[in-house]
Amino acid sequence: MGFEPIENAGKDTEVAPSVDAREIEYYDDTWDSGCYFTCIDRHYIFRIRPDDPEPKWECINPNHSSWDSVHQRIYRNYRADPISKEQLPSSLPSPPTEVPVEVLNPPPPEPPKPIRREEYPELVEYLLRCVGHGAAALHLVLYEDTYESSFGDGEFHYPEIVFFDLESARNYRPGKSEWYKYHIRPGVVWLDGEVIGCDVPGRLFDQFSTQDVLRLTTAAIRKNPGAAAQAADS
Repeated sequence: MGFEPIENAGKDTEVAPSVDAREIEYYDDTWDSGCYFTCIDRHYIFRIRPDDPEPKWECINPNHSSWDSVHQRIYRNYRADPISKEQLPSSLPSPPTEVPVEVLNPPPPEPPKPIRREEYPELVEYLLRCVGHGAAALHLVLYEDTYESSFGDGEFHYPEIVFFDLESARNYRPGKSEWYKYHIRPGVVWLDGEVIGCDVPGRLFDQFSTQDVLRLTTAAIRKNPGAAAQAADS
């Protein structure tokens, strides 16, 4: 059909409940993102950039991080302007009217690449000292700019810092801005043979990866080795 699905972000893919399109809407966001959007059932979002050499409608994978950003921009903060189909430039290809089967039933994502022990030597040393015999609890602190949540592109929670105890995470207040709000995500990191495992369950609007968690955990060990050693021995 000529639509190009964006690459899967590596999250679990859910099969959509229906192929039938019940509602089609059009939005003009060229003033900011340079795109027009066609939305089917307020879930399947197609975008096109009119300034591309050969503009094509592409479907944003609902499991891709950019989908959340665009969806919030359109339906949460109303940043894109609603238009009619007739207001789309006539020079563009016809907008989609249905969801392609390959978007409804995409192939399963590739398994994540194993994280080798040698990639984070300081973390491995810390885990080997832990009472949990190669496993440790951590608390990831995410920050939210509530001004952007209310008046910008949407709500997003970005990784800020890791603590080894919950009390320190709860007391974290760097005083960056009165608009900042903080969220705590508990998790665990462990050694599994020659690789490092990490599990920090995310929630709606969270924007972090396993690499972010391991990077911030290593930074916490470097910044306060005494506290890290105390946590490891406790």
